[in-house]
Formats: sequence, structure tokens, C-alpha cells
Amino acid sequence: MWLSLLVGGCATEKANGRPWIHAFKIDGVKHVKKKDLESKIALESTSWIPLSQKHYLDPFEVDVDKKRIEAYYAAHGYFFAKVTSAEVKPVKGGKAVDVRLVVDEGPATKIAELDVDGLDPVGPEAQKLHRKLKLTLPRGAIFDHAKYLEQKGIVETRLKNIGFAWADVKGEVDVDRDAKAADIHYNVDPGPMARIGHVYIRGFDVIDPRLILEHADIKEGKKFDPAVLEEARGRIYNLGVFSSVKVEYEHDPDDPDAADVIITVHEGKFHELRLGPGFDFESTRYDAHLAAQYIKYNFLGGLRTLKLRLEPGWVFLVNPESIGAPTGGPSNGPSLKAEATFTQPDF
Repeated sequence: MWLSLLVGGCATEKANGRPWIHAFKIDGVKHVKKKDLESKIALESTSWIPLSQKHYLDPFEVDVDKKRIEAYYAAHGYFFAKVTSAEVKPVKGGKAVDVRLVVDEGPATKIAELDVDGLDPVGPEAQKLHRKLKLTLPRGAIFDHAKYLEQKGIVETRLKNIGFAWADVKGEVDVDRDAKAADIHYNVDPGPMARIGHVYIRGFDVIDPRLILEHADIKEGKKFDPAVLEEARGRIYNLGVFSSVKVEYEHDPDDPDAADVIITVHEGKFHELRLGPGFDFESTRYDAHLAAQYIKYNFLGGLRTLKLRLEPGWVFLVNPESIGAPTGGPSNGPSLKAEATFTQPDF
């Protein structure tokens, strides 16, 4: 029975008459990370480890992976890369195959120009952002689409961190295939400098929303700062009565410069019971005990917490005389540990 269950649990892909891939390799890879490239395609060698799952050859997958490889190279600035050869060679009596792809990377496309529009309203921070973009995406560097997107997100995040809550950054890349050059253009719309508007609480049931608002400690009218919202989320979650806390913001329909804060909570369980055995070992004694712990969240309201713990057990003394126990006295006996903890937030 056990063996049959084990075999059933290790079921592998069915061959359906297909050969399995004995070996797979890509030749010609020089300017990109080979392991990363291989992780983006479906073809894969079967492991040499005995009883490993076999990877079978799908004839259509070879053509699909050729396109995936070329797309991967294009994203890394090699728009002329081509898979020039795809060989499938039968081995092991035709039950398996060796697959080999050959890549011609071609020339790289390099950054020719980097333009950034719309940063002027940002003030002194604009020069820092522009200078950082120039250093990260310098003229003459090989164009990398992932890095281009990353910098777009970094600029947008930085603008939000300094108070532009609705900053939006759009980007375009113009590729001149003949010149093997790429021009990058970022269009920045910082929007208005925002301040915190009204704070709304959603999702509460038992907990008094005024207590949530008090612990959020978000001051209306203050300059917008995402770090303030994240700190508020952490304080509320650490109260221990919510399974999840989300803090978002949105436009105030009556005040375009105000960011209304929306705090959405999901209340967790207000009762928690834990049971389990325990063992303690010391040089002169050891014991076995049961541990029972009960926690009541929001005890008597006000986000208070009551924790009760009880540990009945049996203690064994290794050398009673060494710890002053009477000669001839018992070397083991019952024990009991009880503990009660009451927590009042902000006391």
C-alpha cells in the first residue's frame, strides 16, 4: 500500500510516443546571462539523477523557444539576434534526443539620446533625478528594456515620496535599426503637490473605528508622504486584532490637491487557544509538561489583550542532594506554572 501511494505521488508527464530530452544546449551565447536565458524557455534536459522526471520533446516547442530566445535578446538590446540552427539528434535507440540551438547575437543597439520632459515643476529635486537617469542610462550603453522600465518606476516613486501623490511617468523608445541606436524619452507629469485630506476607516465590525484612527496617527493637512501611510499601517497591524491592514489614498473630489486616506482592515479572531507538550532540560533537573495558552484580543474593548498560560508537569531531579533536597526525599514530583498577562495599549 505504502509503495503504491509513493509511486502515485511521483507521477510524471506521459511520453505519448514522444522521445525524452537527453541533453539540451544553446551555443553562441556571449553577451547575455545564459542561465537566465535558459530559464525563460521551455526546452530542458532531463536530469542525470536516477528516477528523475523526464522532459519530453514537443516538436512545436522548438519553434516557440526560438522566438522566445530572439525576444529575450531584443529586450537586452540585441535586436538582430537570430537562432540560426536547431538540431534534434536521436540517441539511445531513438527513445531520446539531443537538442542544440545555435544563436547569432548580431550587433548591440546602444543608447544615443536620453530626453526627460516635465521635471521643471519639481524644483531642486529635478536636477538630481535627471543626473541619476543620465548616469544609469548613459549614452553609448547597450539598451536594456528592463533597466529602462526600472528607471521609469524609480522616478515615479521618488516623486511620490517627496509629495507628488499622483506623479505619472510615461516613456517611449525609438529604435533606429540601421544606426543600431535607441533614443529614450521620458515624459513626466508630477501633478500637484499633495497634502493629506480626510481619513476613512473601512472593514471594521467589532473594533471601534475611532481607536483605529487614533493609532493611525495621520494628521489631516500635513504634506503627503507615503512613509507616513506605511508607518500607520504597521502600527494598526501590530495591535494584533487584524488579519490584514491596507492603507491607500485617492483624490478628494472636492479638493484636487488633497489625498484622502482609506484604511481598510479585516478583523482577525478574537479568541486564540494553543495546546501542546513541552520538555525542559537543565544540569540538575528536567521536566515534561503540557502547555495551554488562551488569548483574548480586544478584552473588554479598547484593544486590550488578556493572555492566560497554564503549564502542569512532572519534574525529575538529577541529583537531589546537590541542590539541597533532603536526603531520602522524593526525586520527582508534580509542578505547576501559571501566568496571566494583561496589556493596555499606549499605557
